[in-house]
Amino acid sequence: MLKNKIKGALYGFAVGDALGCTTEFMTEKQIKRIHGVHKNITGGGMLGWECGDVTDDTDLMLCVGRAYMSKNSFLQTCVDEFSKWYKSDPRDIGNCCRTVMSNCVDRPYKEWMLYTKNRLLIGHHKDYGNGSLMRALVPAMCGDYESAIAQGRLTHNNALCDSIIKAYSTYLYNLLNGETPLICPGELEPTGMIMNTLVCAHYAVFRYDNFEDALIHVVNRGGDADTIGAIAGSLAGAYHGYDNIPVRWRNALHKSTRKDLDALADFIYVKLMSKTAYWEETDAVDLNTNDTENMLVCSNCKCGFSKAALWKRNFCPNCGKPMKENNDG
Repeated sequence: MLKNKIKGALYGFAVGDALGCTTEFMTEKQIKRIHGVHKNITGGGMLGWECGDVTDDTDLMLCVGRAYMSKNSFLQTCVDEFSKWYKSDPRDIGNCCRTVMSNCVDRPYKEWMLYTKNRLLIGHHKDYGNGSLMRALVPAMCGDYESAIAQGRLTHNNALCDSIIKAYSTYLYNLLNGETPLICPGELEPTGMIMNTLVCAHYAVFRYDNFEDALIHVVNRGGDADTIGAIAGSLAGAYHGYDNIPVRWRNALHKSTRKDLDALADFIYVKLMSKTAYWEETDAVDLNTNDTENMLVCSNCKCGFSKAALWKRNFCPNCGKPMKENNDG
């Protein structure tokens, strides 16, 4: 069940992005006149996307995801990933991200932080956009709110963005862990402002009782439809699960994108399952054991755990690698 929710949040984000890129920058009236009801991943839009393409939302979310999986400095790997992406001449990039990346490309992460802090001091209120929120998914799913906020400050270094990322991260993590959507009395205009983005996404997940209807609602409002679609998709996917995302949407994503999402899902699943709190939910009291006949041994770090403690889970709670029967007893 947990793996299905994790995969649902990741795929939900990407399909929301791919669905919304068609209607980004359009008004509701324009969408209705051209598409009727937009409900299939077709590409197109004002930037001429191919069917199955994802935008900067998913690209940069994956950059942070790769950095989070890396054993190197998280923030430095983030800016290395951002720099590499920026130099690839992406088709779509937000104004704040473009400004920061163009001035800080290939520099150490502390220089990015200093640059964005100085922008805040001279009053760049346009830095209240959603470019930091759209990247926060992976650390947010892991319950690592500090990392989710820290990566945001690399481009959007202000208290409002910090607070919205914290709210999103908490909400997302709670949905992964079985809570129901919070009440949301109404929605705001579908702009690229960070507050509007989260409220619009939250409202759709609260109002509609299935993944498809929630996503169709947000992308047919236009505006910043790809980012709002991505955030709504992550929340709806965390709640409803991967199996409830329409197959036609999942299959429309490019194979390379699906491969990246699957790798992240495996990583996050192991990380969450390895958390101490989760293991304490089992009936086992003593995880380590000297009973060699009933012990499983990690194929990587060679630690030993009783079969009772592992309780049908055939991977190591320390490093996530497969466990095997102990043959030395």
